[in-house]
Amino acid sequence: LTIKRGSKGWIKIPQKGQKKDMIEMVRNNAKITLEQFKDKFLKEKEINRISLQELQCLLDLDEVPFRIEAYDISNIQGVDSVGTMVVFEEGRSKNSDYRRFRIKSVKGANDYDSMREILERRFAHGLEEIKKIQERNLNFSSGKFSSFPDLIMMDGGKGQVNVA
Repeated sequence: LTIKRGSKGWIKIPQKGQKKDMIEMVRNNAKITLEQFKDKFLKEKEINRISLQELQCLLDLDEVPFRIEAYDISNIQGVDSVGTMVVFEEGRSKNSDYRRFRIKSVKGANDYDSMREILERRFAHGLEEIKKIQERNLNFSSGKFSSFPDLIMMDGGKGQVNVA
């Protein structure tokens, strides 16, 4: 504190009276809040675990999916098409891995070809990153696309699924 302040500093710890009671109340409130946060976190984690197990059973998957990627195509009246990728890991959204793809090769509102394009680009980027990571002996978590999903979900019907 002395260095930060530029002059002598000190911390006073009340030993009795109203100030000591206030500090004790703050300590108790912090302890209660921490316990509530911990309980909420553990409940959410348990709900996610159960939900992922149910998803595994429902889709007849060999393992509980760790990473789930969901894709959708959007356009404004047939132009300016974009594809989006949202990511969940352990049942929680991972916003840092969300991606938006501008559709480059498809003209007009063609969801099937647009979906094909973003999936091809996503996995091509992933394979390219893995190759670079292996060449440079880097950590796989350093890439944007190097983690492949255990489950892919798409907005649409059988046509979009067949594209994948």
